[in-house]
Amino acid sequence: MQEVDEYIRRLKYAKEAGTDTLIITDRLEPLQSITFLQQLAFILNKFNMEPCGGFHKTEVQTSGVGLTPDMASFLRHSLGVNMISLSLASLDSNMNRHLVHIPDRLYRSIEETCAIIRNAGLDLRISLNMSVYMLDSFNSSCKTLFQKVKDLGACQLTVRKLYCTGNSPQSQWVRRYADAESGRLCDFFEELTCYIRREGML
Repeated sequence: MQEVDEYIRRLKYAKEAGTDTLIITDRLEPLQSITFLQQLAFILNKFNMEPCGGFHKTEVQTSGVGLTPDMASFLRHSLGVNMISLSLASLDSNMNRHLVHIPDRLYRSIEETCAIIRNAGLDLRISLNMSVYMLDSFNSSCKTLFQKVKDLGACQLTVRKLYCTGNSPQSQWVRRYADAESGRLCDFFEELTCYIRREGML
């Protein structure tokens, strides 16, 4: 009970400081932390009864692994989620599956996952982790990228540069395949800046 009160105290502080968005994320995959999500639903229900309770927007950041129609409904109705930020390593479903290491039993195509999100009445943001594999999935063309994102039903797009420190296997991978300061990725980000200034909104 003391832990719940502490969560609510911190949520109240954030709300009173002018925060209007609650983001649910994790070091790994938040949708795999079912117990935590159930506890969070209980905490948020209590918080919503406070005079200052409730956030205008609640977002989940996820790779989509484990997202089923039932889970999407739970997120919307029990947690008050209204936005899913779907993080992708490639817009090609098979390559994304390979890069994210999605097990067979949990695999859904990107198109299926996006349909689950939209059918639950949730807004969709596509968040791209940029690498040469991501570039290959839309032929390095900004026009193709924006059309693919629109076809998936997204209302927002995030394009992420990947950074690294040290010499871990992950850092070595980023240096080899996702160096945003040189080569194809550097060229793409320059083109993307010009495209957005020229074409405007998604």
